[in-house]
Amino acid sequence: MYFWGTWCGICKYTSSSVEKLHQNHIPVISIALKSGDDTELKEYLNQNQLSFPTVNDSDGLITQQWNINVTPTFVLMKNGQMLHATTGISSYRGLRLRVLISNLIY
Repeated sequence: MYFWGTWCGICKYTSSSVEKLHQNHIPVISIALKSGDDTELKEYLNQNQLSFPTVNDSDGLITQQWNINVTPTFVLMKNGQMLHATTGISSYRGLRLRVLISNLIY
């Protein structure tokens, strides 16, 4: 899971890494925190050539339920269980390595 916002400067960098994960068939679900209405979010995704699945958390309730306080936040899940969470800037290789290690360990 990828918690991010269109207004988040670091997310502009990390979103391209998440898009690359998605394009390489790594399951991704993103939660866009307080990033406008559905139309605005869709326009942002299209303008930035982002196609990963995105849930619009326009009121912040989903993010609050997950106790996310920092964007971007990456949460690795397997079989409904949270394996690992990290915040801040991450490269494609860093994210891909976390996924690989999580799959090997769990």
